[in-house]
Amino acid sequence: MARAEYLAVDAREDSPLFKDMELPVFDLQGYTLWTVGPSIPLRGDKFMTRDANEKYFQAHLLKVCLPYPRPAHISDAVVLSPLNLTMLFRLANHFHKNGCPAHWLSDVFGNLLTGNITTNARAPRHQVLKVEEARRSYLSISTCIKPWIAELSTLVSIWKDLLPFGLLFSNSLIPSLDSVRNYSIKFPEPAGDSLDILTFTLVFWDHEQGSLPVKLRNTLLDDEHGNRSGQAKRIRESGIHVLTTFKWASEISTASFWLRSDVIDTMQQGDWKAYIWRLDSWECVTSGVSVQDYVQAGRNWTDNEKKLLLRPALETNTSTRSSDATPTAPKTSATPRVPAPESKSSSASSMPAHISNDVDRKFVSEFQITIARFTDSIAEDLNEPGLPKVIRKGRRGYVRTVDELRRRIDPSFTPPKVTKLEGWRLEEVIEEVREVEMMVLGAPLLPKDKKCQLHIAELVAGTVPSLEEPSRESLQFVAKFDEHIEARKRYITWKEKQSKEPKAPPRMNPDCAPQ
Repeated sequence: MARAEYLAVDAREDSPLFKDMELPVFDLQGYTLWTVGPSIPLRGDKFMTRDANEKYFQAHLLKVCLPYPRPAHISDAVVLSPLNLTMLFRLANHFHKNGCPAHWLSDVFGNLLTGNITTNARAPRHQVLKVEEARRSYLSISTCIKPWIAELSTLVSIWKDLLPFGLLFSNSLIPSLDSVRNYSIKFPEPAGDSLDILTFTLVFWDHEQGSLPVKLRNTLLDDEHGNRSGQAKRIRESGIHVLTTFKWASEISTASFWLRSDVIDTMQQGDWKAYIWRLDSWECVTSGVSVQDYVQAGRNWTDNEKKLLLRPALETNTSTRSSDATPTAPKTSATPRVPAPESKSSSASSMPAHISNDVDRKFVSEFQITIARFTDSIAEDLNEPGLPKVIRKGRRGYVRTVDELRRRIDPSFTPPKVTKLEGWRLEEVIEEVREVEMMVLGAPLLPKDKKCQLHIAELVAGTVPSLEEPSRESLQFVAKFDEHIEARKRYITWKEKQSKEPKAPPRMNPDCAPQ
């Protein structure tokens, strides 16, 4: 396991933990927001060896892909926010910033992408690992991870230009961005399972190679505790794809995801079916859906500016993860930027004349303040000195996205540039802004309930009437909206505190491979 200095984290002061929990025994039973601790560049004997570095990444991949089974209905065993494979890129960025040579990290990804790794790490063998178990080195074996390579190679293609170091392996290991497409598939509603849990994963199974096994983890697990029969090996090689990174719309039981098109094309020529599985209990929760008949192809990654909305979460933002930055040049000034007071915003807003009661007026005015504050945060992020051109371009995409929602809730606001989202449905704009929120802020600043946001926007647009007496729909959002206002105030207070803390200038690692 890595030294503690590499990955220090702290619970954020705006975490729900600080609002609702006072007993330490409950600290990890609620949803907790974390922030990365100060970055400490390490050298010499303080850093892991190259082999230990690779084992660390292999162990994390196995932990995310093959978590140890947990009881499905025991609340204190639930993982509230499970990771997906995108965590590898954040981890690599953090290691690079702390002094890990670029060619080490490039080799980590190159070796993973072959689909077969030689490793002395293992997937978890208990629900919670002790420190000595995490550090343990097992007998070195060859392990097949091909079930996750379709997803991993797609993600590397998407993220590679956002990493602060070059990838030196052959381009044949990853698809071109032109061949990465968005797909969606509608599933029958899971029977008896909560649609709010976050432990779902997508499984694609080739029925020409046999029936889907009940003990799927055992089939995927290629070590001493897994199924190493000839049939299981064939399945791991070519009969299954598992996706950890996708969007799940519970209202319509639809999964959407980005994936290399050659994999989908191959599956559509055979008898492949898609399933939703729970990764905590390792139970299948839907019947199979034909990939040939039900997978719908959407746009390519390069079709439009959607790619700009992938916030390089491994890059800096002054409001949440100040230690994630890897600028191209040292900053010469550590003067903090202090946000404007809560009562002020970047421009005055106006109340639509047809809003006819105090409840709806409060909704609209406070939501306008929130969006203005959101715009200010992105503007600060955009003006970060020393940003690479591709990152700055991406952040301009975020500004246009939020400007489009602001235009729809504030009649006095005119975007300085065309947003290119004018033809989008209101629900789509709100969903996009919610994604940008977590990419830019890393914390929920908008109202948590998407229906609440939609209701306010529809009030402004006039598609939902605002009468002299508040509607029942408006009244049902009052308590939730008050919680949103309090959360926003806590966020602003926390951000002011963060902005006043001096930032150490970044240190470049002279041992990195050429970039």
